Parts: sequence; C-alpha cells; structure tokens
Amino acid sequence: MDWIQDRQNPQRLLCMTGAAGAGKSALQQTIAERCQNGGILACTYFLSADDPTRNTTRTLVATIAYQIGLCNPALRKIIRTAVEDDPLVFSRSLKAQMTALIVDPVQRLRNTGFDVETLPYAILIDGLDECKGEDCQGEVLAVIKESLLDTNTPFRIFIASRPEWAIRTALERDGDLHEVAYHIQLSDKYDATADIRRYLWRKLRDIGSRSRDPRAKSSSWLTEEHIETLVRAASGQFIYAATVVKYVSERRTSPVDRLRTVLTWTPDQAHTARPFEKLDILYSNILRAAKDAYEAIDTNSGRDFLLLFRAHHHNATRGLAERHCPLQMGRIYSIKDYDRRILNLEEGTVDILISDLRSLVTVDDTRRITELRIYHRSFSDFLCSESRAKDLFVSESRILTLIVKSHLRHITQCPYNPNIFSGPPTGPSPPCEFLILRVLISEFGHNELDFYDDIVDFTKNNGWRELKATWDAILDSGADTIEVQQWMNRLALENLGITGFGHHFGALSSPDTNIKPEIMEVFESFEPPQKSSLISRIFFFLGPMLPILLNLPTQNTLIMRNIKYSMKKIADDLLERTKREMMMDAGDEKVGGSDKSIIGLLIKAESSSGGLTMTPGEVLAQNTLFFAGYETTSTSLTWALIEVSRHSEVQERLREELNQIGGDPTWEQITLGLPYLDAVTQEVLRMHTPVDNLLRETQQDDVVPLSKPIHTSSGELVSELVIAKGQAIHIPLVLINNSEEIWGPDFKEFKPERWLDPETTLTGDAKAIQGHHHIMSFSDGPRFCLGRHFALANFKVSHVLTYVDVDELANDFLFI
Repeated sequence: MDWIQDRQNPQRLLCMTGAAGAGKSALQQTIAERCQNGGILACTYFLSADDPTRNTTRTLVATIAYQIGLCNPALRKIIRTAVEDDPLVFSRSLKAQMTALIVDPVQRLRNTGFDVETLPYAILIDGLDECKGEDCQGEVLAVIKESLLDTNTPFRIFIASRPEWAIRTALERDGDLHEVAYHIQLSDKYDATADIRRYLWRKLRDIGSRSRDPRAKSSSWLTEEHIETLVRAASGQFIYAATVVKYVSERRTSPVDRLRTVLTWTPDQAHTARPFEKLDILYSNILRAAKDAYEAIDTNSGRDFLLLFRAHHHNATRGLAERHCPLQMGRIYSIKDYDRRILNLEEGTVDILISDLRSLVTVDDTRRITELRIYHRSFSDFLCSESRAKDLFVSESRILTLIVKSHLRHITQCPYNPNIFSGPPTGPSPPCEFLILRVLISEFGHNELDFYDDIVDFTKNNGWRELKATWDAILDSGADTIEVQQWMNRLALENLGITGFGHHFGALSSPDTNIKPEIMEVFESFEPPQKSSLISRIFFFLGPMLPILLNLPTQNTLIMRNIKYSMKKIADDLLERTKREMMMDAGDEKVGGSDKSIIGLLIKAESSSGGLTMTPGEVLAQNTLFFAGYETTSTSLTWALIEVSRHSEVQERLREELNQIGGDPTWEQITLGLPYLDAVTQEVLRMHTPVDNLLRETQQDDVVPLSKPIHTSSGELVSELVIAKGQAIHIPLVLINNSEEIWGPDFKEFKPERWLDPETTLTGDAKAIQGHHHIMSFSDGPRFCLGRHFALANFKVSHVLTYVDVDELANDFLFI
C-alpha cells in the first residue's frame, strides 16, 4: 500500500511475481479492497485461464476504460464519444485501443482544466500469466509501458503474475521494464506453515458451525491430526489449503464426508470424487502451455517435453536415489551431470525446459549441487497420478526406459578398464560401466528389460530338461552320483549367457569337449574351491589401504587374470557373431527387436545411431555381469540342494507347492505365488551367504543411531556412532546371519518356517535388519551385490524338485 499511496515515487509500475499458489490473488484482492475504501481504486482486472472471456486481451482495455469512466462523469462522456466516433475501436490493436479509450480521453479531460491527479489512479491487473499466449502477455506489458508509463497519465499500475517468460524477461536487467518497474518477488523460502494452519482452523471450523450435519458440531470431526495432515500436504503453499476449503465448503454435501475424502484420497482411477479438480486444472494449464511453447521451437524438434521434464522431476524428488542411483551412488544428480551424462543432452537444457514452469519449479544453486526444486508437493502428486494428470501423465516405466537407454548409449563411451575386478571393494567411484550395469540388473532390469522373463523362458523351455537329460545319461553310463557344484556352475553360466549376452555357451551339454576351451578355462579358474593362502588373506585385508598389494602375483590375482584373459576370447567371439548377424539381415529381430540381453540392447542402442562401433574391449567391460551373477547363482543353488537333501520334509513341501501350479511357473508365480519356495530361498541365503564379509568406505560424515546403547571399553555408554568420511567399514555377513542374539536359539537350524510369517516368527533384532527380506546376504543400498537378482531368479526357477529327489549320501549327493 505504501508504494500505491506514494504519488511521488517515479516508478509507476509495480510487478509482483511468485509461484503458483503463493497467494498473489489473495494479496491483490486485499489491496483492491483497501484501495476501494481509500477512494483510489480506478480499475481491477482479474484474468483467468478457465474463463474464455478473461483469458485473452480482447476485453482488457474496454474493461479498464469502462471502470475509470465510472469514476468521473466528464471522463465517461469523453470515452463514450470516442466509441461513437469509431465503432470498430474494439477490433483494433491493443495499443490503438489504449490510446483512443484511455490516454487521449484523460488528456482531453486535463485540457479542460480538470486536475486529473485527483482521479482514482490504482489499476490492478491480476494473473497476467493466465492470459493465453506469451505474445499476448508481452503485448500487454509493452502497451502499458508505451501508453501509460511513457505518457503523462496519473495511473499507477499493479500487476501480479507467475514468473513466466514474458514478465520475467521484461523485468531482467536488459528488459524493457527493468528501469521503470518496481519488482517484488514473493519469497519461495518463506515458511507459511503457521499461517496456513491458522487459515485452515478458522475456515474449517466456520464451515462446520454453519453445516446442518450434526456430526460437524462435534469437536471430533476436525482434529489437530487432520489439520497437520493438510498442512504437510500444502507444503507451504496457500493454493492447496484454499482448494481444500473450497471443496469442503460445498453446501449440498456434508463437510465431514468431504474432509474425509480429502484426507483419504489416493490416486486411484476408481475414485469418482475429485477434491483437487481446481488445482489440477491450474497445473494442467501451466504444464500444457509450457509443453506447447517448448515443442514449438524448431531446435527442440523430436524431443518429448513431458518425458524430459518428468525425468528431471524424478531425479529432483529422488525417485532414482531410491533405486540405487549409479553415478552418484544414492545421491541426487546435479542438473549439469543429469543433462550431460544421463539424458545425453547439451548443458543448459533444463533452463529452456522449465522456462515456462518457473511458477512451479526453480533451479536451486544454493546447495552443494545445482538441482531442480519443486515448490509444491501437490504438483508432484499431480504429475505422479494418471487419474489427475490425464493426457499429461508420464509413467515411471517410460522414465526408466529413457534413462536405461541413455545408460546403454553411455556405456559405449566409457573407456575399458582392464583392472575392473582387481581393485578393492571400496573407493568413491567404481568404473562407469560397472555402475551402469548395476542399474540394469537392479530394479530397472526387472521393470524394463525383462531379464527374468528370459530366465524363466530358458528354464521352462530348455534349461532344466536339458540338464536332467544330461544327468540321466551320466547315471545310465554307470555313475551313481552327480557332482552338484560343477553342474550348478554350468546352469548358472548358461542362464547368464542367455540373459547377459544372448548366447548359448553349451554349458549343460556333455561331454566337456562340447564346451569351448575358453569356457572351460573359466570353469577351471572358479572350481574346485580352494582355501585362500595366508598371504592372500593378508593382502585382501591390507589391499584397501595399500592398493599396490593387489597387483602382486598372489593366487587370487592370478586366477582373476586368467579369467579376464579367457573372457576376452569370449568377447571377441560374441562381437564377431553379432556383426555377422547384422550384416546377414539388418532387420533380424534377434538384433533389432526381440533380443533383450545386455549385449543385445547395447548393440541395438549403438546401431540405431549409425552403425555398430563397439570394440571387443567395450564388450569385455560388460562382463561384470558374468562374474557378479555366476558365483552367487551357482553357490546359492548348491547350498539349496545340500539343505533340501538333509531335510526331506522341506523337499516334500516344496514339491507339493510346485506341483499345485500344474506346469512350469511363470515369473509372477515365482515371485508372488510360491510362499514356501520364497521361505526356503530366504533361509538358504541366511545360513549360507554367498559372500562371508564386505569391506566398504564411507563417502561422507555421518551419525548412525544404535538400536540399543552399548558400553565402550572405557565404560562410556554410547547410543550413536560418529563416522568420518573415508572410514573403512567391515560388515561380517556370516556373523550377522548366524547370530543367536538376532535370530534366536534356533539360529543354527535350517527352518524356512521362520519366513512364512516374519511378523510373528522373527525377533525384534531380526526384523530391524534391512536388506532383501531382512537379510544382509547381498549387502544393501547402492553398492549391493551385483548378482543379487540373478542369484534369486536362477535359484527359484531352476529348482529341481519338480523332477528329482535329492538325498544326502556321504559327502556327495544322489539324484533319484
């Protein structure tokens, strides 16, 4: 009000900008009422995108002229004469209308000797951003400057708008309005929580007191918990609170029922109630206008605005961090890295992308990394709800598909690191090809790449029957035992060959001469298992502190070198085979369509950009998949057979459950429909973790609360641990999984039943352990074991009990 009342202030234009829902219209309404009471209000004009009569500039000048004419009879007469002299004036340009109906009439009134400074002078325009089209918004600002500010009119103009492109660029340092306008930016950092809480209490109590529903007279219809739920959902923005109040205040229904609808509403398409309809219309209008403006630019041709924005939104709301972000290891990406490394876009893309969304999001560079900040929690809810966003909705699967494809293209640009497996399990940044494969084999793999369907199809159509036929031939030849470890290794290899490389290694065939020599070399390197020498163990523990030790020719180092040498031969063969297939038939579905293996997708992504350019080294770099999945899979399968051979009752119950399916299980049945198989899986992994222990290094300072206080050696009672960045952390998985304190007195027993109802059968300490179904066998977090999903998938789909009995016989295992 001070600015409006200060007639000596040379700046006669006030522009107030703020995020959607920041309360701009409420402020304008309050200012208008005060100006009206003070006798200085000349005109108000509230634009609305939902009203076709108020979302264009067609009626703007006519409305202003009409209202200022009401303020003075002489001025009204002059304006009427101007319309009579030119009946087509309202069809002319905005500037021509402003001159003919406002500027010239005021000047003529001044020429009569009337002091125009005594006229009501406050012109309030709200919601400039609601005017359809950026050009129209820009035209309004240009006409106001040229016609009302650059001339000798008495008016002071107050414009409120979201910070969209037109007003934002006009107010910038080199903009047309920078020198002549007083700019107020409503702070997005102001915490309006207390104001919103008071507003909700006052409005909702008032609604309840006026309601005819007797339930609304009770104090229990509106509780502090209800208010706090609404305050949290508002995320500091009045627009949400105002929407709730408007919805609950509908007189034809009960406020008690409507409030319950708001509090319990979830994004389910089955809902008929739409409590946030007004809010959804606002978000839809802003998002659709931004989409049209972005995609109208020729340099953005072919880019999907909604998909790119949702990908950035997904990163900003840490959707990816929850799925083990690869490059930041669980942290949010910087916008610069996200554009360049993840989406393969040029730097600065996000600024163009959100140019017309500044009322909803902003680029925050005040923190350690530059990131996208969402003003409204309700906007995120809108984007993630198909029933609310409708045709503007982008599913998570599309976002993950975009990111995975970008990762695949990025892999081929990564330098081959020959020491990818020789380094310690600690350190701040594993090689990029390792990190990207972690994503592919984690949730991305399950949701988008269908690896598990491949495993199921392989086992169902070929794998187990082929292996059983081989075993039958061995037994028919006079042998009475099967060497389980060797064949579980072979089964794991064949499954990984299909899912990882789209390649049959022939590992289930017999005799061994049918397997390529390099494959046998890999077998020989992995088996038979041998105890590490004392020197190897010492080097393992000292390696993270003295990395040079890992290059010495110890037994383990030599094994890994032999494996890498053998796998290079395999990589050469895979690449040549794929090149031949592509040359023979460019439209081959194996390469261009149906191949879902890691290598198949890599080649498809690369070839789509102009030919196959992968080198054998780049293919070899992806063999992380082989090593990660091979050992965990074969080890899990072997221990599963050992345990069921010792427990015939478990074997029978498993067979019973599998036989109830009436055929080979689908992936959905394996994951959701076989609870006892799942229980056996958890118990095998608990008792026989594929890795004995892990060594990790902390990436930042942290304070870790303890589940219960402990006494140090000095007698001090400690309830939390202060951990410094760079601290080595040893995780004894075997001790955790075989702890009597955690699992109870029966911890040594193989007891799948403990997993059938973990809420009642697991102890408090066991429940507190995070990880896959409350076990740490594969570690957890962004550096979980890369082979976890392959081990679980292979373990379940490869289960032999539908076909054979397993009995314990001395140190071997007899298959009947």
